[in-house]
Amino acid sequence: MAHSSKPILPPTSPVRAGAWALYDLANTIFSLNIITLYFPVWLNDTQDVADYSYNYALIGAMAIVLIIAPPLGHWADAHARRRWLLNLSTILCIVATASLAFAPSAIPALGLFICAAAAYYLASTFYDSLLTYVAPPDRQNQISGIGVGVGYLGSIAGLHIVGRLAQGSDGVVNAPHAFIWTAVFFLIFALPCMLLAPEGPPMHEKQNGGLRENLRQTWQALREHRQAWIFLIVSFLFLNGVNAVYANLGLYLNEAAQFSDAQCKGFLTLGIVAAMLAAWPIGWLAEKYHPKNALLGVIVLWIATLLLLVLDTQHRLIQVAAVFIGFGLAGAWTVTRPLLLTLVPEEQTATFFGFNALTGRFSAIFGLGIWGLVMKIFQDRGPERYSIGLATLAVLACVALVLACFIPRKTQKNPA
Repeated sequence: MAHSSKPILPPTSPVRAGAWALYDLANTIFSLNIITLYFPVWLNDTQDVADYSYNYALIGAMAIVLIIAPPLGHWADAHARRRWLLNLSTILCIVATASLAFAPSAIPALGLFICAAAAYYLASTFYDSLLTYVAPPDRQNQISGIGVGVGYLGSIAGLHIVGRLAQGSDGVVNAPHAFIWTAVFFLIFALPCMLLAPEGPPMHEKQNGGLRENLRQTWQALREHRQAWIFLIVSFLFLNGVNAVYANLGLYLNEAAQFSDAQCKGFLTLGIVAAMLAAWPIGWLAEKYHPKNALLGVIVLWIATLLLLVLDTQHRLIQVAAVFIGFGLAGAWTVTRPLLLTLVPEEQTATFFGFNALTGRFSAIFGLGIWGLVMKIFQDRGPERYSIGLATLAVLACVALVLACFIPRKTQKNPA
């Protein structure tokens, strides 16, 4: 007879927590270098690809994850293969990233980018679901915050170490070399988690009914835990702005603010340092005052950041915006993981993180689609089109703030 077996964890294993947190460092190197900085700017400057075309490629990657993440998450829960799928997705992302350096033209480069980005987002689904087995519930907010803080060290490594290693004799970063070094550092810092992160038990009843049965059981799980619906809707409305701004920040600095390469690095470094310093305190505040309250504060801060970027047309307060963006990004990734864990059963974490990934990817598709549409419609308006896009995202964040007030306030129980 099938039965549940709960993992017996130490109060918090430093080795497991450290290995898990290092993966945040690894995938942040990828997200900054490939999604935000070097790849989109390389496409725009050297391959003459319009900025909205890059957004559509990213939409393609997220659409893949939207389709496959929920059934894979359910399969991972049923068979206790969360870390196995994390490792497989990570290796695929690393190989595709390194291959970007050898792409002969924009079309195959975009194909490899879609593959790398889809694998990156899919890996994040299984990585997040392992948090419940890395630390007990009373430490998950702090461990999540530490992971985000350590992750932003990866951003600094991506900006300065990879940038220095990939720099040509003319002082300009060689993007194909940056792609290779990004893949190398991703592998180095992901390995501890790939080898040491704990795997949780399977669900109460294993299913073997194939994809259709997986989808049926996954949908049933969501219907049985309707309290997660509000969280997913809020996540959809809030994260579309976060993802759109993060993905287009390099282009915004390059096109709207007319920043040089050095100025872009300075802006991003300031934001990264702010995020790194804020992640652990935000996790502590979420633990003390509940993740729901922390999420409300983060959404308010994000709305203020978007409005600041809209109103500051002369970019006189752009350094303040850099700090706010850092706080907002750190808060978004720190509080959403523990908040979802308070709303769902422990043995179905990968299933619901699969749904969360679906929501996040659909949200990103929606946000990037709106952003790309605004960029295309108002392409004759020059830098002003960026302010229009930011204002649109701020409206959606305001709706998310109202709905977030209705998220149930629950406390996750410690494993027996």
